[in-house]
Amino acid sequence: MNKNDLSLLGKNFDGQTVLITGHTGFKGSWLTAWLKQLGAKVVGIALDPPTEPSHFGAAQMADEMTDLRIDVCNQVALEEAVISAQPDFVFHLAAQPLVRRSYDNPMETWQTNVLGTLHVLEALRWISIVRLLLSLVISATTMWSGCGVIVRLTRWVVQTLTVHQKALLSWP
Repeated sequence: MNKNDLSLLGKNFDGQTVLITGHTGFKGSWLTAWLKQLGAKVVGIALDPPTEPSHFGAAQMADEMTDLRIDVCNQVALEEAVISAQPDFVFHLAAQPLVRRSYDNPMETWQTNVLGTLHVLEALRWISIVRLLLSLVISATTMWSGCGVIVRLTRWVVQTLTVHQKALLSWP
């Protein structure tokens, strides 16, 4: 990546509102730092940082951003936060990624990774967003030798909502 590529990225995010789910996790906290550096107005939606100490806490990521503690499984609170933020970009990183934990508590994993993703997508239906990145957690999809069941379900959800969104856009 050269300086021109970085300049283009900066222009795309500078002054834009970017919503990140899972911003307190490892990837989310680094993405938060990078976007803040590019001039984005970052709104984070996540649970408390997963470890103590955490990169999020040590780097004081909560400074100069909107830091919301909302579970993506709480559809009402999530929709209110998304509608209030009116983001230009959304990075959906929130997930339960730990394989051992998925065996110990499979219901939590499915609720967070599938229903949580559905709740994020459903909340986005109420705003005019066109830029979304989903980060699927592959390691957590292997529980019960599911060979990617969660990934396939999430793809189905995205395809279903995409078809619905296209239908709404083509409505006279």
